[in-house]
Amino acid sequence: MMQLRKYVILSVAIIFSWAVVTGCSKTEAKEINGKVVEEVLKLQFSGPDEKLMDLIENPKYRTVKDGVEENQEFDQYMDELYGAYFTGRGLEFFVPVFANSYQVYAYNFDYKLTYKGAAVEKHGSIANRYDFVAEVGYQKEDGKEETVEVEGYVLFSEKEEGKIEKFHYGNDNGLSDRLRN
Repeated sequence: MMQLRKYVILSVAIIFSWAVVTGCSKTEAKEINGKVVEEVLKLQFSGPDEKLMDLIENPKYRTVKDGVEENQEFDQYMDELYGAYFTGRGLEFFVPVFANSYQVYAYNFDYKLTYKGAAVEKHGSIANRYDFVAEVGYQKEDGKEETVEVEGYVLFSEKEEGKIEKFHYGNDNGLSDRLRN
């Protein structure tokens, strides 16, 4: 009887320890992934980034190799800004599709962007998906700042911990249109 009691107590202790360790590691991953999303959003919605705009607009950074235009300085800068947050494949998709649009609109139409913060939540049914709602301020010079919520989601790599595989804006509530006016 004493032996059975020790066995039960030991089993409960092991199960409890496993639950604590597993729960903590899931919580830590959620916190790390949430911070990664926030860092990317902060880069996206702070600016415009003058260095980025110079790399995009200044022809001295462009070369043509085998009939294809290249901008190695731009590529290097994108890697410096976002490389720590994305897988290689994720960055290849993100840069041409999402990395520059808000910055370019803000720069071309004289707006200032200000990242105000974000709510980042782990999606219930997809293990590596995080949904976000970012609050973004935008303001013309000498104008009143307005804010808008930008919604989207991020899929984290299942192989590279804390690295984004896919980043997607869903609804920017008209921000891209407003920045072009």
